[in-house]
Amino acid sequence: MTKKIILLLIGGIFLNTSNVLFAQEEPKQWDNQIFLGNKVSWGKNKWKYSGELQTRLIENARTLDRWYIEGVSSYMPNKNWEIVPDLRVSFRPNSTEYRPGIGVLRKDHFNKGEELKHQLVHQVKFQADFKPDNTDFGLRYITFYNNIVSKKVIATGLAGIFYSWNDQFQGI
Repeated sequence: MTKKIILLLIGGIFLNTSNVLFAQEEPKQWDNQIFLGNKVSWGKNKWKYSGELQTRLIENARTLDRWYIEGVSSYMPNKNWEIVPDLRVSFRPNSTEYRPGIGVLRKDHFNKGEELKHQLVHQVKFQADFKPDNTDFGLRYITFYNNIVSKKVIATGLAGIFYSWNDQFQGI
C-alpha cells in the first residue's frame, strides 16, 4: 500500500514537471532558496502547540526574503483528525504581514506491529494574508508522507497545491 502511494506521488510530480518542460515559454531562472528554521512542539491530552522561527533567503541565498514567527494550536478529537488554527507574522525588509489560518488534517497511520512507522497526512487550509496595502485569501491542499525514524527524528516528503484570490496570482 505504501509503495503505491509513493509511486502515485512521484508520478504526480513527474506529470507536473512535464508541463513545465514542454511549455512554449522560456522557464524562469532558477533561484536557489534556503529556509532555516527552528520549531518547538509540546502538548497534553488532545491539545498540542508549536512555535516556529524561520528565516527565508532568496537570490541564491544572498538576500533576505523574510523571517517569520508562527504559533499553532491543534485540537485532536481522535488519532486521525486534527483541527489546526494558526497565526504567522512575516517580517519582510519593507513590510510586515499577518496571516491567520484554519486547517483540518486527516492522518492515516501505517504501522508495523504496535510501533508507528509511516504516516500519510492530508491538510486542507484556508488563510488570509493581511498586507500593508491589501488582503489576500488562499486555499491549499498538501499531502505529507512521514517516515518516523525515532521518537526525535521524522523524515518528511510533501507535495501540494495552492490557490489565491488576488490579481498577481495566475493559477494553482
